[in-house]
Amino acid sequence: MLKASIAVAGVAIAATAAVAVDKPVYDVAYENERGSYINDLSLASQGNNSFAGREVHTMSDFNCFYLSGKLHANDDPGRYPDTYLFMFDKFDNVVCEDNDSSSKGNGKASACYEVAPIPNGDDANATVRLGITGRPDGVDNMFNGLFFNAPHEQLGEAEVCVTYYGDGGGVIDSDIYLCTFVTGAEAFRVNYVVPAGTASVDVEIDNTTERFPICNDVDFYELDGLEAACDYAITVIGGMDQNCEPNCAVLGWYDKNGNLVDPSANNAGWDDHPGAQISVISDANGRIRFAVSGYGDKDFDGWLLSEGENGAMPVRNVGTPGYNPPPVHGCCTCYTLKVEWNKHVDIEPCEGGDNETMLRLSGGDLNLDSVVDVIDLAILLNGWGTQTP
Repeated sequence: MLKASIAVAGVAIAATAAVAVDKPVYDVAYENERGSYINDLSLASQGNNSFAGREVHTMSDFNCFYLSGKLHANDDPGRYPDTYLFMFDKFDNVVCEDNDSSSKGNGKASACYEVAPIPNGDDANATVRLGITGRPDGVDNMFNGLFFNAPHEQLGEAEVCVTYYGDGGGVIDSDIYLCTFVTGAEAFRVNYVVPAGTASVDVEIDNTTERFPICNDVDFYELDGLEAACDYAITVIGGMDQNCEPNCAVLGWYDKNGNLVDPSANNAGWDDHPGAQISVISDANGRIRFAVSGYGDKDFDGWLLSEGENGAMPVRNVGTPGYNPPPVHGCCTCYTLKVEWNKHVDIEPCEGGDNETMLRLSGGDLNLDSVVDVIDLAILLNGWGTQTP
């Protein structure tokens, strides 16, 4: 999306090159973090998701600095169904059944090891006939998705791995089958024709493969090379969230010890979310530290506060493993930040009384930096659809 925006902006630059004046002194940087991680408190320090792992960018000699990044979706562990495995012959007789023997999963997954494939009798091929269901359905010894007359109530994803071994014990091939218990009454039947030369088969279930995307990313930054003890403004000027709505990113200013500076002053007006902007002061070494998170995350940890308590992962009940989304800020968005040194200089009168500012704006120079570029496009898109007086 960003590359496309740059391409469009390139057209705008070409079309207005005649009205551009001297190139301004600014720089553009991009977030280095890529991909996502499994949502686990022990992994919170991955990438720039914590103050300790903040991403450092240097903006020496630039009065204006633009930083683009993304609050991406991470993976939240899903439901862990308690499985039961059957293996049948061609007459539907049970040749192996198991509850919790798999080396994969969380101890509630099933497996059958070193089972001979079943000859068909009418041709040279042998088969493996599987039945995958929820544990209560195996307990009543009737493979039908029910525990007597009720659903087995196991929900979520189970990955079935079938491994084929030759006479010498070497692996010939393998197959993966993915089944998902949606209603809590499913019973899956799977039939594989084994490769030639197969002497035995291992069937293992992994019940911990399900993932749900959640928006709990937080990006921490440090800007170096600034003027010492000077006022700077950091503003979210562009970006769209996952629903193509105006940006839901918010900002927080941190000191060198990782403490949020005056939390009440960060993004004043949380209730109506007027936009994200903070005024900060560089330290004696010319550094600023700040974080980007989603609207509602007032302490910048990816979680929403609820009655004074920090959010925590919901407890998964192995017996009936429903999924409750964790209390996260819910904002997956790209963003462009403008970091500007507030020099507090007076604006000189325009020559001849002409309104030079209006002339620049009419030419597309929305940030009045004397050139029409991708930053102006970002400002325009961020305010697209807004009603003005």
